[in-house]
Amino acid sequence: MARIPIIHVEGQSMPEAWENAYLALADRGLVYKRDDPDDSGDQVDSRVLIDVQNPDSDPFSHRKGGTNANEGPLYDYLLEMMGARDSWVKNHDDPEDKRWEYMYHERLAMHPAGKIDQIEFAKQRVAERPFSRRTNLITWYPGRDTVNRHTPCLQRIWFHVTPGLTGENDTMEMHYEFRSNNVVNASFGNMLGLYVVGCDVRDVAETQRGKPLDMRLIHSANSFHVNAHDYKTFLAIAAHIRRSITEKQEGLDYRTFSREDIVDGLKGSRQKVEDALLVQTAKTYSGDLDAERQRVHAIGDRIFYLLDKYAPKQ
Repeated sequence: MARIPIIHVEGQSMPEAWENAYLALADRGLVYKRDDPDDSGDQVDSRVLIDVQNPDSDPFSHRKGGTNANEGPLYDYLLEMMGARDSWVKNHDDPEDKRWEYMYHERLAMHPAGKIDQIEFAKQRVAERPFSRRTNLITWYPGRDTVNRHTPCLQRIWFHVTPGLTGENDTMEMHYEFRSNNVVNASFGNMLGLYVVGCDVRDVAETQRGKPLDMRLIHSANSFHVNAHDYKTFLAIAAHIRRSITEKQEGLDYRTFSREDIVDGLKGSRQKVEDALLVQTAKTYSGDLDAERQRVHAIGDRIFYLLDKYAPKQ
């Protein structure tokens, strides 16, 4: 009987853990064809749980992590995950509005069920009741997502703080789950983006609690998969990683970027990315564009502050 396998991997850093999941999917994933005319051919699937024990640690990004893993595309995605594109979401009461159905940040910070700011809730809950098991954030909105063609892949985020042993910091657990997670094009960028969202919560909680928090990420997906049109690319990347490990006997550093490398790349692409984002925003934005430009730049400042604050200590 063909069943989707359950894959559980771990690693100290994000690229180490992600690479382990990538290779496990190549080894153990279910290869099959879906009855989908838009996605015919062989593809591979699994249910995955990736345990990143110290996401602050180097290396920080993977050279095979897809389009959102470095420089401009990564900075653009981090801005989006921190709210810079929330104004792109359509007015759902206007049937003529053809803008985006949702953004992850928009669903988290302005959930349609009452415009609830779940991110602010998480910041205050982790600070005031760190032991709570109710710090749960969701994106799914049945009133729209049971009928729309485009629905959130990210489903929920859960925060919880576990006490450290004597002399150790407490640890903020950040567990999140995707219903669908494309391994080749999206999964590693998703991990980086959600790490920064988690650091945003963590920073506020640390300030209010007056003591530092370590962090652990659990990246899980019901369908950690490769679509048919990416299948050959997926196999080629898996083979490349294996050659690096077994034939060339190269360490992880050969296949990854340090945080310093990534931050340098983000800074170099910052102005161009923010300008391009504002050009697109201006096409449909009815508010004060100068104020929006300042807001986007402030989000960028926040991203760089968080990446610097949680950089591994030398």
